[in-house]
Amino acid sequence: MSTEKYPADFSGAPVGHWQRGYSDKVTPIIDRFCTVHAKADFRLLAYAQSARCGCVL
Repeated sequence: MSTEKYPADFSGAPVGHWQRGYSDKVTPIIDRFCTVHAKADFRLLAYAQSARCGCVL
């Protein structure tokens, strides 16, 4: 997976919107993404952390 593809892959998945109903499943997915892609663009990781708590538009 290339760095350029991260935003498309992550933003295409509505995990932030699923957080409220499926936090037991969504939180580990986001945590794993952030761990595996720790060197990704800081804006993507910030978005992931927002999605982790369901704070996305």
